Amino acid sequence: MKTILLKNAQGMQAEVLPFGAVIRRLLVPDADGVPVNVVLGFADPERYRENPCYMGGAIGPVCSRTANAAFTLEGEQYHIPANEPPHNLHGDAEQGFHKREWTVAEQTEDRLTLTLHAPHLDLGFPGERDFSLIYALTKDNALRMEYRVTSDRKTFVNPTQHSYFNLDGEDGTDILRHRARFSASRFLQMGEGLLPTGEVLTTAGTPFDFSSEKEIGRDIDAEDEQLRIGAGYDHHFVIDGADGVTLRPFARFTRPDGKLCMEVSTTLPGFQFYTGNFFSCPADVTGRTRGKRDAFCVETSFPPNAVNMPSFPQPRCNATQPFTSVTEYRFFHADDSDIRKV
Repeated sequence: MKTILLKNAQGMQAEVLPFGAVIRRLLVPDADGVPVNVVLGFADPERYRENPCYMGGAIGPVCSRTANAAFTLEGEQYHIPANEPPHNLHGDAEQGFHKREWTVAEQTEDRLTLTLHAPHLDLGFPGERDFSLIYALTKDNALRMEYRVTSDRKTFVNPTQHSYFNLDGEDGTDILRHRARFSASRFLQMGEGLLPTGEVLTTAGTPFDFSSEKEIGRDIDAEDEQLRIGAGYDHHFVIDGADGVTLRPFARFTRPDGKLCMEVSTTLPGFQFYTGNFFSCPADVTGRTRGKRDAFCVETSFPPNAVNMPSFPQPRCNATQPFTSVTEYRFFHADDSDIRKV
């Protein structure tokens, strides 16, 4: 299976597979200058043809869950795969964009542009759609991800990136001692099936409050109905001050020893924080089996099931208005002088 290696001058590297637009490895230097692979990936690239956990892939045409695998646009109802019966998850488990061969449109040492065409009614979604995804390594050690989607008619589109992170690297165990801080004072209440009820809750005074830095594992098993439903954190957080245009830092994660941090920024209105509560990855890049809470995901996106929830921000595009988004994962260590406030 073809792999592409991106590099920047600061020692950061990303190994990308055009199949699924997968990020298989992401190496960043820690405070000691040691390169650390901060994402989980399969030892055998051919395993991405199975990939039941969506690991490292570009999720599309929509991410997260869509209730009853159906939605209505312009008065017409559309049915999409019920791959998590009776609902849809991440487009489709077998035919979603994380299992398609993307076209390499442009490549330099530190930048890669991948494209994918989806015909009208592909997986049940309307519109002749063209997806463009740029991965770039910046001078300040960020992985920058830019999506652009055009369509010849109104459609529902909500792509994301599904890497599993562990800042301890390939030798790390679980992520419960990683510290996190969010600029997100609200989150979506989830019902059974991990679908939003429509109610937006405040994080203050709950296990979902990351306004001050705390260990991910501190409250993850607290007596809380929302944690019970998700078996931990698997919830959509609303980013404070998001305006759909500004690239805004909203989260910071710190390795237990403080020698590596990850700051996440996006133009999107929210993110799904998933702590790998049902994660199972046989044979990662080191040959190890990885499981529950050995990694976390930060999936920037519009809210789950937004197309069926008119009160939520709507991830749509049409012939005159493309969909665009930018997300960055920036890596540094705690004594960096350019740390931005999250």
